[in-house]
Amino acid sequence: NNVGAFQYTFKHLVNAGELQYTEITMKDIAANVVNRFVGGPGRDFNGFILETLQPIMYLLKREQNLTGFTGPLKRLLVKEKNISCAVSQRFLIDTMMINSDRFLCRCLISLLSKRNPVPMVQPPIDSKNNKYRSIPSIIHIWDYQRPTLLSFGIGKCKGKTSLINAVFESNFEQSMKDKYFYQTIDVDFGYNFVQRRPVNIADAHGELSSETLNEISMIFNGFLVHVESTYLRSNQSKVINYIKLVSNKSYVLLLIRDVEDETDEDIQSTTNA
Repeated sequence: NNVGAFQYTFKHLVNAGELQYTEITMKDIAANVVNRFVGGPGRDFNGFILETLQPIMYLLKREQNLTGFTGPLKRLLVKEKNISCAVSQRFLIDTMMINSDRFLCRCLISLLSKRNPVPMVQPPIDSKNNKYRSIPSIIHIWDYQRPTLLSFGIGKCKGKTSLINAVFESNFEQSMKDKYFYQTIDVDFGYNFVQRRPVNIADAHGELSSETLNEISMIFNGFLVHVESTYLRSNQSKVINYIKLVSNKSYVLLLIRDVEDETDEDIQSTTNA
């Protein structure tokens, strides 16, 4: 649930964490936040989320990676029970953006892009509206000078994000069993490299619908398509249809995972389609 519409302004970003975090580590800050939540009366989840956004804003205005705080936070929460929803970095960023005014949203998106993946597509806000949300503020930081590749999977394809992180030295968040990792997309612009990476990379969480892929494919310059070999053999026509959706717009690299027999007819016919 939202913690209060348009609660945050630029003033909150300026003041976040000042004179509070100078002599304490992010790991200790995460532990203190979780301990106050767990030990507090009634476990005020909204109050807990509000408290997590302070160190997040503090790190962002210093153009730092958020995983130094969100990593320990998530590990501590895994040990707790009766938490109303999964607490991911994607969820915390979305909550912060929803509850910020338009000017602050643009500032936060710009700061996020320096060292963190930027949300491009987020899940529906409520169960009544099943429409996925595109994040309009991303247009202000979109890098038109470098090609942007979209990495997505067809069917269940584990390890996709880990592979992309290893190849492109990105830091996309690992998937969790939560709506924030179903048909959502983040973009890593690679500003954290001393010498800029020649391409930007976007990571799709969960399997994108063909409708969503068709709508967004025009803004990408290339596609990395992941599919398990066992899934491909039993869903060959579906895989080919997905590839045809994007192949006429740019280049496509099909990554067939866990292949036992490279001469398999289904695999050969798909790659030649």
